Amino acid sequence: EAKRNKIRLMHEMIAFLKDQKGRFAEADRNLPDIKAADHLINSEIARISEELEGVQNEELLGISDGYLNATIKREADGLPEGSEIKVDAVEYSAAGKDDILTVFYKEEPLRIEKYKVELEAGATV
Repeated sequence: EAKRNKIRLMHEMIAFLKDQKGRFAEADRNLPDIKAADHLINSEIARISEELEGVQNEELLGISDGYLNATIKREADGLPEGSEIKVDAVEYSAAGKDDILTVFYKEEPLRIEKYKVELEAGATV
């Protein structure tokens, strides 16, 4: 949710800066202050756009969020064996073999039995 809010805010900032840039369209671009302001707005749009691209390319759920990479060992909830998922490390470690976990497949939550989940090689809880 925090990532979605950050992306939304960045889009709003870019839209605001482009709106401000549009206001300079009627101004005399030969004035030093107008040139400087226009340059600043262009550089901020480029900087925020680059940062936005980086944020959008990040994994939604990762180890820093407490999620581990895992795969489905057996067909479960319509997912074929070998499907890559994300599992909450704390929930996984606290659950018994037959308990149901909430996992994420392509950012969608699913409920799957723990015994059908296999952590990525080398992952520790």
